[in-house]
Amino acid sequence: AAVLQHGKLHGFVPKTYLPNYKEFYEQRWFSSGADIREGETLKFCGQNVPISPRLVFSFSDMKFGIVVAEWNREITEALLEGAVQTLRSAGCSDLNIQIKYVPGTFELTLGTQFFAEYTDVDAVIALGCVVQGETRHFDFICQGVTQGITQLQIQWNMPVAFGILTVNDQQQAFDRAGGKYGNKGNEAAAAAIQMVKLQTDMEAASPNTVPDRKNIN
Repeated sequence: AAVLQHGKLHGFVPKTYLPNYKEFYEQRWFSSGADIREGETLKFCGQNVPISPRLVFSFSDMKFGIVVAEWNREITEALLEGAVQTLRSAGCSDLNIQIKYVPGTFELTLGTQFFAEYTDVDAVIALGCVVQGETRHFDFICQGVTQGITQLQIQWNMPVAFGILTVNDQQQAFDRAGGKYGNKGNEAAAAAIQMVKLQTDMEAASPNTVPDRKNIN
């Protein structure tokens, strides 16, 4: 989705428009410098991207929670910066972005559930970093948080974006937190935005009453 805001387009270009995946991977979030209207095309990564109602969607009223692990904080703060930047680029107000911290990656699951249970956010972005060590601790943490977040999405009928780095060393983490491989925080926020859009569209088209996520669990 992309956002047409104050005559300028901000946001996400679907990768189907871009033949070069690496170029898409690095540049999919953008803010156009020129005024643009529906029915026109935008030159992006060498491709003419049509601007249609399908691409125009406002996230200004959407609410997002971000839960951040304090362990490996230099990395997780970089992921947080990328996630917030992406939400802002999509038109989300700072007032609609809530940020909370938990001690480590393992606690991200419960931190996410707190957002689901005690707030009215539309989606949660979980950010953490686990670095491989000499023991199997790495495996247990990664498995636990992956299963926990997956289960939360099903139980609470709410998108939870998985922005957790699972790497072999610190350099791999830096490379994926604003380094040569981009910022996984940006990607997690993009996934949250897309899932909120999907859920909104499907709920609007459903003949049934929209379920209350707090009554699902």
